[in-house]
Amino acid sequence: KDYLQLVFDSTERLIHLVNDMLDISRIESGRIQLKLEPFDMNELLKQIVEEFKARATDKKITLSLWTSAPLPLVTADRDKILQVIENLIGNSLKFTASGGKISLTSQVAGNYLETSVTDTGRGISEEEIDKLFTKFERGGSPLTSLSEPGTGLGLYLCKQYVELHRGTISVKSKLGQGSTFAF
Repeated sequence: KDYLQLVFDSTERLIHLVNDMLDISRIESGRIQLKLEPFDMNELLKQIVEEFKARATDKKITLSLWTSAPLPLVTADRDKILQVIENLIGNSLKFTASGGKISLTSQVAGNYLETSVTDTGRGISEEEIDKLFTKFERGGSPLTSLSEPGTGLGLYLCKQYVELHRGTISVKSKLGQGSTFAF
């Protein structure tokens, strides 16, 4: 059973990598199509928190959700926005130590809805922030030296998806004090 689980996990990682590469190819060739339709952001955020609750609990990390109520319906590609938020929370879980906190917030900011993920993780240096949203970048360290799994494509895809929606994504961070990613 243990060996089958290892094979299954490896296969899932490879499938994820192939899908990321296909998405990047579609984005860079201009062939990606957004399915824009109105959806309830409150429901999406609650779904995501439920999805990550067990992983956060296993790592003894507090995961919380705060929204300014009521949030308006959002017209966007729900699956792409889901992927952005899942990636940001997944990264926070990777880089936040046991006993830390991750907060997911969403609020109206002018004509936009701003969603952010804030963690009490290890933070990111100024030099590394400039490179974060590029392909295969993993916090300024060579891919092979990092203990956390990943391809270095997640934040690049997040930026591409947000920009396809005519939005922006940003990060604020200090080493040892955590990070906030907002879009």
